[in-house]
Amino acid sequence: MDDLQDSHYKLKIQQQKHERILESFFKYNLEGVAILDRKFNFCKVNETYARDNYRKPEDFIGKNHFDLYPSNEAKQLFQQAVDTKQPVRAYARPFLFPDNPTAGPTYWDWVVFPLLDEQGEVEFVILCLRNVTEQKRMESQIAKLDRLNLVGEMAASISHEVRNPMTTVRGYLQHLEKKPEFNQQKKTLKVMIEEIDRANAIISEFLSLAKNKQIEKQRKSLNEIIEILLPLMEADANLQGHRLHFTKEDNLPEVYIDEKEIRQLILNLARNGLEAMQKPGLLSIKTACTPSAISLSIADQGDGIPESVQRQIGTPFITTKSNGTGLGLSVCYAIAQRHNARLEYETSANGTIFTFEMPR
Repeated sequence: MDDLQDSHYKLKIQQQKHERILESFFKYNLEGVAILDRKFNFCKVNETYARDNYRKPEDFIGKNHFDLYPSNEAKQLFQQAVDTKQPVRAYARPFLFPDNPTAGPTYWDWVVFPLLDEQGEVEFVILCLRNVTEQKRMESQIAKLDRLNLVGEMAASISHEVRNPMTTVRGYLQHLEKKPEFNQQKKTLKVMIEEIDRANAIISEFLSLAKNKQIEKQRKSLNEIIEILLPLMEADANLQGHRLHFTKEDNLPEVYIDEKEIRQLILNLARNGLEAMQKPGLLSIKTACTPSAISLSIADQGDGIPESVQRQIGTPFITTKSNGTGLGLSVCYAIAQRHNARLEYETSANGTIFTFEMPR
């Protein structure tokens, strides 16, 4: 009898130990885990699940999953797991939190699997979630860079073949422009020369996308580069009825940059900002410094970047301008890549801020 009691006692201790292990595994798991009944009411969630949903664990208990997060598609996944009594998986499902819509779309890997009782019926449904939003963003960035590199390589391979005949044609047009017998066609010839120059400028933008483009970095002051460009940017602003203000960080350290490329980046971002403002507005340019980085920010007071464009921003040929090439921002991202820098933006209905940040 004593041996039987001792065995029961040891079994109970072992069971309690296993329960503590399972509870710790559930509580501190890096993936979100929720336990629901067969009607999809929450029974228990771990800390990761609650944190990912911007709530506390106790906020879920007794509430129905689809009252909190209505979704017919997701409900079908849960119901499929109950009906088939088999796990159901979904990968990189998009989701927008109703309690935090400003966070933007997120992406999740799902596993929904049923837990059966002694009679083989579904008693609970377990939901495991893994946040793959950052992974999706990285994949998007890599795909964008691949497209940039492809366009750059194409441009580099055909640029000389295209530019040489264009230069010849331009030279002959200039020659004809000076002849008296073509006085009546001067306006037409001038337009033709301008269009050739515009085509040449587009080719130059294509070449700026090339991944292996040779750049010459020297120690330069970002403040000085901006101050040199200020008269040009102010003239553009005045022409469009806008104002421009430059706030510089005093004693900004010099950094290794290719001055021509940084000039192009500043002008592209400034012109984009000016063109984004339909009403008279202010374009703010600011430099800043931290112990590890130097940054340049350019802010406009436009209507913000449309959400449909945000998903593809920096992709060649994507533009909101009627006469744009869609290469300006692509060039800026390529320049940032060659300088091991980051180019990021924040946008709203009150305007957009682009920030170029590079290590010191």
